[in-house]
Amino acid sequence: MKKYLTIQSVNWFSVLVLFMGTNFNLFAQENKNVKFIETVHDFGDIKEEVGQATHEFKFTNAGNAAIKLTDVKASCGCTTPDWTKDEVAPGKEGIVKATYSTTNRPGPFTKTITVKAQPTGGQEEVHILTIKGNVIPRPKGIQDWYPTVMGSIRATTNHIAFGKIYNDEMKTQKIVFYNESDKPIQIQNFDTPSHISATSDKKTINPKDSIAISVTYDANKIDDWGFLHTQIKIKTNDENTPEKVVYISADRQENFEKLTQEQKDNGPRITFDKMVHDFGTIQAGKKVETEFVFKNTGKSELIIRKTKASCGCTATQPEKTRLKPGESSKIKATYDSTGKKGNENKTITIISNDPTNPSITLSIKGVVEANEPNTNTSDNNLNKTNQGSK
Repeated sequence: MKKYLTIQSVNWFSVLVLFMGTNFNLFAQENKNVKFIETVHDFGDIKEEVGQATHEFKFTNAGNAAIKLTDVKASCGCTTPDWTKDEVAPGKEGIVKATYSTTNRPGPFTKTITVKAQPTGGQEEVHILTIKGNVIPRPKGIQDWYPTVMGSIRATTNHIAFGKIYNDEMKTQKIVFYNESDKPIQIQNFDTPSHISATSDKKTINPKDSIAISVTYDANKIDDWGFLHTQIKIKTNDENTPEKVVYISADRQENFEKLTQEQKDNGPRITFDKMVHDFGTIQAGKKVETEFVFKNTGKSELIIRKTKASCGCTATQPEKTRLKPGESSKIKATYDSTGKKGNENKTITIISNDPTNPSITLSIKGVVEANEPNTNTSDNNLNKTNQGSK
């Protein structure tokens, strides 16, 4: 059986919209004074090691009045635009230059640049330019495997993050040193805190060779809690920066995993009367003070391990750091708004031996308004000056 296309089977409304839209765009392009030779440029394949790929979009002022490009913005920070800053007279040409950074950006890309142009006495025009291409990754090398530079030594990193570590735990991580010089470099000494140790598989790093350094964090040997930061110093005979600094971070927590459910149920509980203090709106320079009252609602002794406030806020140690069941204490906190402006949210971290909630974050927040300049003072000084000149 033959099938016929009937007029009812065609969505004529969609066709009409498409036709009108296409013709509107053509009409809009025809009535713009800035005429670009092209609005899309395909770089094709680019090697990453090139660093930058640049293309100039040329345009002509096809109108009867001078035109100035008032704003040119790229869709991302990886693309840097430049353009003709002076007015472009009728019949003259200008450019919009697009530079794409290929470093550490392998793979295909498509980026846009929005161009706003203002004819003298006319309406603002908006043009969209597009660049695209494909960045071919550069071959991996020493700078990729050992990105951190320490004098003549390159390293896999200068920061070891141990993450969460229990108070009865030891963790070890390794970093690798690579000697990119033409002379052997000796590892002379490891300067470390008492709870951290470092060893290397050999003491001499030959030219264009590497060694592994093992760093061990012994949480048993430190009496502190929460996020902790320190550093170790590796002393060498490197003529260029002999002392290498490696930063260490860890989140030391009490190990409650070894407790039975009954022990957890019979443990301490810390309960605060409030978790947030909202000071509303204040003028810059004012200090806000508040108290956070807490109580041990558990069945055994509560121990406050640590009280730490974020920058811009101070907190005192509790009146009591060991609370029997049913006992209460409080933490006094002060927020100083000097030099601050806008929405503020400062925190206080409380670490305790509560197995169900060992770390609690309190908050002090509000809005700080900048002080208005004292115009009366300047007026008074001006009056004094005028009186003195009489």
